[in-house]
Amino acid sequence: MSTFVAIVVGVAAGGAMFDLWQDRLWLIGIIVMAIALIGTAVSFRIPRVRASAPGARIDFNPWRQIGLGLKRLRRDRVLSLTVAGISYFWFLGALLQLVIILFGTQVMHLNDRWVGVLTAFAAIGIGAGSMAAGRLSGDKVELGLAPIGSIGMGLFAIALAHSGGSFALAALNLTLVGFFGGLFAVPLNALLQQRSGDREKGRLMATNNFLNMIGILVASGALSLCTNVFGLPADRIIFIFGVLTLELLEGYGCTEMAPIVAVNVPDVNDRGEHQRGARRGTVGHPLPGVVAKIVDPATGEGPLFNIEGLLLVRGPNRMKGYLGDPESTSDVFRDGWYVTGDIATIDESGFITITDRLSRFSKIAGEMVPHMKIEQQIHSLLDEHYACVVTAVPDPAKGERLIAFYTDPSLAPHELWERLCLTELPRLWLPKREDLRIIDAIPTLGTGKVDLRAIRRLAMGQV
Repeated sequence: MSTFVAIVVGVAAGGAMFDLWQDRLWLIGIIVMAIALIGTAVSFRIPRVRASAPGARIDFNPWRQIGLGLKRLRRDRVLSLTVAGISYFWFLGALLQLVIILFGTQVMHLNDRWVGVLTAFAAIGIGAGSMAAGRLSGDKVELGLAPIGSIGMGLFAIALAHSGGSFALAALNLTLVGFFGGLFAVPLNALLQQRSGDREKGRLMATNNFLNMIGILVASGALSLCTNVFGLPADRIIFIFGVLTLELLEGYGCTEMAPIVAVNVPDVNDRGEHQRGARRGTVGHPLPGVVAKIVDPATGEGPLFNIEGLLLVRGPNRMKGYLGDPESTSDVFRDGWYVTGDIATIDESGFITITDRLSRFSKIAGEMVPHMKIEQQIHSLLDEHYACVVTAVPDPAKGERLIAFYTDPSLAPHELWERLCLTELPRLWLPKREDLRIIDAIPTLGTGKVDLRAIRRLAMGQV
């Protein structure tokens, strides 16, 4: 975060110096050179640390290392989302930094010096937010601060857009935008360093910086598009910035239901009465007129509450059938209900939580065995940098046989099997020792999701 603070302070100081000495640019140049030399001298005071990979050679092709870093991110969903969040922060930060200059001159009619002073309030906020994030996190990575930071940035950016000509109000809102920006970014940067591992930390930090710079370039393009193409004023752009950082509400749907089934909505408070409209981790309540229920995947018995089962839905938005394909239509209809193929729960308040897909269950000796639960248990036994996936192949004795692939080369299959035997998983859910297999990487689709068909083909080819 010190980098971002330095950038904001530099912009503020640059505006002030130009306003003071615009007829003596040589003096500004000397000051900038002096600051650069001081920074270089101070950098030699940084303590030396032990090399994480002393045998590695210097690669003079930076693109190769960036490519390796991107491949590593694709294999780790948590890391990839973390870097995406950091890059998104730099995109929004750069956009706000640029548009504040326009906001100060066009909306508040400030000169360069006061625009610089206004920008400095963002640096104050970022510094305070970063310190607060460190204090609140203690000795762990507190990811719960990130959504709080996101919501805060959005709300106070919207408030900043409505500051009008009040310098004090604009400075206050900009400080709070920076404060919540610190809460958002610090946990993500800490998680990136913690999860990267000593051997790959340098490469992944460089890859993160590369993607951050892309975010800054995209911000410049977005500002040009907003001002030159759409002709938006600075306060409207800041308002859009605020909306972009607000938390989205999750919903659920499918094409066969045209296409929405359920959605979270904002909570309602009316005359002292409170009704909850959203619950984190769920897809919300069914739409008005839409009915949902959970049934046992094997027997069809239900409705079930607070128990995982197959999700069935019906309503006026349900399709009449697949055009020209009555056989497929009959397969997905059950007494007027549409069989979604999703495994879910419905709680006592009616919130639906999607937990899995029916296709990710195996029927072994008459029992439905969830692949995801096995994956979660295997992943807990692996080093955090590695991944796993479970699939199944036909078995003449029990119907199906579980195959588990994982990417940790340091953990032998027999060791993993022995550890699995000590977990709380039922014995029926455990893959055989010979069906625990090490692969270089989990196949993924272009969307980043696991390519389950490729995994199944791989399993079938090794049977």
